[in-house]
Amino acid sequence: MKKKLLILAGIDEPSQQLLARHFTLALHDNWRETMKTDAMAATLARENPDALVLESQPMPAEILERAPALKYIASVRATPANIDLDYC
Repeated sequence: MKKKLLILAGIDEPSQQLLARHFTLALHDNWRETMKTDAMAATLARENPDALVLESQPMPAEILERAPALKYIASVRATPANIDLDYC
């Protein structure tokens, strides 16, 4: 069974096709909507992903602890300053 990957960043079609070989994809059309902590927490609760690709959305510990299935996070930023790496 494939792991579920939630994509909250702009990913081109060829990259999506490559990722779909390994994951069941859940694409969020408006990733900017998830910039608010409550919206991100609700999206993660609804989708319950194993993995996440995000843009610059904040991922503090209080969101990460509410996503028990989440095991992998990829940031399309140059540095993952938006992710609480101490919690991970």
